[in-house]
Amino acid sequence: MIVAIQGELGSFSEGAARRLLGADIEIRCCMTFDDLFASVRHGLARRGVVPVWNTIAGLIYDNAVRARAQAFTVYRELRYPVQQCLIMRPGTTTTPLRRVASHPIALQQCTRWFAAHPGCDPVAIADTAGGVRDLMAECLDANAVIASAAAAERYGAELVTTGVEDRQGNVTRFMLIGNRESSTPSHPSLGNRQSGMGKSWEWGMMKRGGRRR
Repeated sequence: MIVAIQGELGSFSEGAARRLLGADIEIRCCMTFDDLFASVRHGLARRGVVPVWNTIAGLIYDNAVRARAQAFTVYRELRYPVQQCLIMRPGTTTTPLRRVASHPIALQQCTRWFAAHPGCDPVAIADTAGGVRDLMAECLDANAVIASAAAAERYGAELVTTGVEDRQGNVTRFMLIGNRESSTPSHPSLGNRQSGMGKSWEWGMMKRGGRRR
């Protein structure tokens, strides 16, 4: 089964997709969430895995609304643990940190770390794992990336510090979506069903101060 995610291999989205559907799925990496939704809508991927909420950053409003749109079926949801890590190229860890790159939502999860390191400028990029890949290729205008330990391992980077998120127990909630027009289950553990969380969760989160993106 082809499953679309936003980001590259080594991202938290890849980890969530494999947790939901198993290790043997084929991952379709999308540069943007627009690309992810389009891939599912037009049949380039049978499923999509979409982050909709994070313990620290709050509701990812656009994703939550679009995942519930008429075109899609929500099959399952997953609370996936997220530990943000400071990652550098091997041999550069003694270099003073100046620019630290990550996806904007990941940066929002690490505001206390940046407050404790006022000499470091946060740099917004399209993807956490892709940032590690680009860091290793020396084509990123930053000398460190905040991303997953899996990304560091995949691209041969050095894990400098783990747990740079604002508080422990950080979790991202992902939705597993499919095209409503072809919603026959293609995985033995999946039925054509909406999650028990339902739309009331989405609007409840907004009323409690979930952040719009």
